[in-house]
Amino acid sequence: MRVEFNTDYDFRVIDARDTKELEFYFNYLEESGLIECEEEGRHLQSLPTYYLTPAGWDNVLGTSASSAEHGRVFVALWFHESMDDAYEMGIKAALRNAGYLPVCMNETLQNDDINFAILAEIRRA
Repeated sequence: MRVEFNTDYDFRVIDARDTKELEFYFNYLEESGLIECEEEGRHLQSLPTYYLTPAGWDNVLGTSASSAEHGRVFVALWFHESMDDAYEMGIKAALRNAGYLPVCMNETLQNDDINFAILAEIRRA
């Protein structure tokens, strides 16, 4: 996904103080190899277009495929009792029979924000 930025206005999107601060962030991210700018976007007549590099995606997701746990499967489904049988007798049973470890958020006790817990489980799978 590529995103165009008008630094005269869009500095507010990331809560930067001004255009110079936003440009500082872009320069830092480019030098770090986390984003790239399409060259045609650097000209005065068009807006710069940025996109995340693979290293940038890895940084956003906080993991790489090498940190995943082999055989672990994250199961996303609706948290409703009507799904219990489908999960227990279908999805979970099938995954276990195939040698996988199913992980479903309705089976884990959480004190953390559920969104962060879900992202962590997806990364581990």
